[in-house]
Amino acid sequence: MKKVLFSVLFIMGITWIGGTLYFYSQHNVTVIVSNVEEEINLGDMTIFVDQVIIRNYEMKPFDFDNGFYKISQKIPKFLVEPVYDIYTFYTRPYEFNNKLQYTLLKTRLLIDEPIGEKSEAERLEIRDNINISLVDHVGVVYSQGGSWSTDSNSNVIHHEIRGEMFPIERINEPLTIKITDKRDDTTHEIPIDIESFTKERYNFFNKSPY
Repeated sequence: MKKVLFSVLFIMGITWIGGTLYFYSQHNVTVIVSNVEEEINLGDMTIFVDQVIIRNYEMKPFDFDNGFYKISQKIPKFLVEPVYDIYTFYTRPYEFNNKLQYTLLKTRLLIDEPIGEKSEAERLEIRDNINISLVDHVGVVYSQGGSWSTDSNSNVIHHEIRGEMFPIERINEPLTIKITDKRDDTTHEIPIDIESFTKERYNFFNKSPY
């Protein structure tokens, strides 16, 4: 009987260790970063280009109907964070693609007055007048989506431009950031130095800031 119990516990332990190692690997991500730190003056607006980021993952949307949300309603508040960490550890939080990767272009727009003092039409005009894109050496544009964020009392708009399907082998070829002011149809180009890219690796205990 003891031998049977030992065998069962041994198999369970090996299974748990194997599962833990698998889920740990699901949090390992690779990020390639170039700190551009360039600025373009467009008269009433200055655009700061901060970083180009190429990564092999995209975060999956968080499912608020999952088991953790139900559990969090039934446990003391001081346990919510550690239980959340355990719960998320045993998940697959990312969509990986090691061949066709995802791009992220981080920029800031400095405008003439706080965004809260502008009308909705003026805010939309700012977005419509500027086009920022990442272009590879064969002319493919990686700008499939983006996000804008700011504080109503600030005159700085944070703008992130996302792209996908970037063949990782093209990291060794020239990349260019193109900024077009549609008001006068002028385009400014910022070449990205291949040597400026550095590779960063993150895991569950050292999460990616990107």
